Amino acid sequence: MVLFPSTTLGSFPRSNSVISSINDCKHEAITLQQLEENFSSATREVLLAQQNAGITFPTDGQISWDDLLSPFASKISGMKLGGLIRFFDNNFYYRKPEATSELRAPEQPVAVAYYNKAKATSAAVRPVLPGPFTFADLSTNSFYKSKQEFVSALAGILAREANALEQAGAKVIQIDEPSLVFASISSDDLQLAKQAIETIAKATNAELFLSTYFGSAEKILPALLDFKTSLIGIDCTFPSNVKAVEEIDFTKKLCLGVLDARTTKKDSKKEVFEKIKRAGKSVSPEKLGVSPSACLGLLPYVKAIEKTNALGEITKELRESTV
Repeated sequence: MVLFPSTTLGSFPRSNSVISSINDCKHEAITLQQLEENFSSATREVLLAQQNAGITFPTDGQISWDDLLSPFASKISGMKLGGLIRFFDNNFYYRKPEATSELRAPEQPVAVAYYNKAKATSAAVRPVLPGPFTFADLSTNSFYKSKQEFVSALAGILAREANALEQAGAKVIQIDEPSLVFASISSDDLQLAKQAIETIAKATNAELFLSTYFGSAEKILPALLDFKTSLIGIDCTFPSNVKAVEEIDFTKKLCLGVLDARTTKKDSKKEVFEKIKRAGKSVSPEKLGVSPSACLGLLPYVKAIEKTNALGEITKELRESTV
C-alpha cells in the first residue's frame, strides 16, 4: 500500500534536441529510424526524471505523439486527419480527426507498442488512452447517423486497445475525458460517456483511471462515481472541484490535480496542502493521489521537470507527516 501515490497525467514537452531531430527528419538530414531512436532516448530521460523525483506512477511523456488523438486516428481505418485546431483553450494545437466511413480498429493495437517500450525503463509506467467521448467531441463525424453511433464505434476500438494493454501487463489504464468538464454537458451526453467507458471496462480487468481536466466536475461528480472506473482525477485549479469532493461521500480512489500544469509559476505549497487536507476529509491517504492538474506538455521542458520535482517533494512531505 502506498500512501498518497503520485502520478503525471500524459505528455511532457519535447526538448530542443527532440524538436531539432524532428526538423532534421523532415529535411532528410536524419532517417526515420534515427528519429525513432531519439524519441526512445528522450522517453527514457523523461521516465528517469520522474523516477528520480519519486513519482509513483509515471507516464511515458508521449514524446513521439503529436497530440492525444493523432497516434490512434492516423491508424484507424475510416478516419483521416484534418487541419490544425486549438486544443481546448490552450496555446496548443492538434490535427482534427474526421470519420469518413465506418471505423475499423488498427490491425495492431497502437498504445501497447508505446507501453512496451516505456516499461523497459519503468515497470510502473501508466499507459494513457483518449476517452471515447472526448475523441468524438474533438473530431468531425461525416459518416455516422448519430453521435451515439460515433462514440460507440470509438469505444469499441479503444476497448481493444485497453485489452491489449492489460495483456501486456498494465494494471491501471488512464482514460482522458476532458470534454466531460470543459463545458456544460447534457444528461444524455453524460450517459453516452458512461456507456462508452462501460464498453472499455468490459474488455479489460485492469483498473480504469478516469482523468478529467480543464474544467469543473462539480455538477457531474456524483454521476462520475457511477462510471465503471476505480479512480477519478480532477483539476484542482478549479476550487469548485475540491468543494465538491468535500460535500459528497466519495467512494472511489481520487487523484487531485494540485499543481497547475498551465502556468510556469511556482505553486504555493500552502495552498496545495490545504486542498489535499480538505479532500482528505472524504478520502483516506491510500486512496488519495496527487498529480499535476493536466499533462505537463503544455509547459516548457525545464518547467515541466520543475513541476515533476515539486510533485515528488509534496508527496514525500505528505507521507512523512502521516507516518
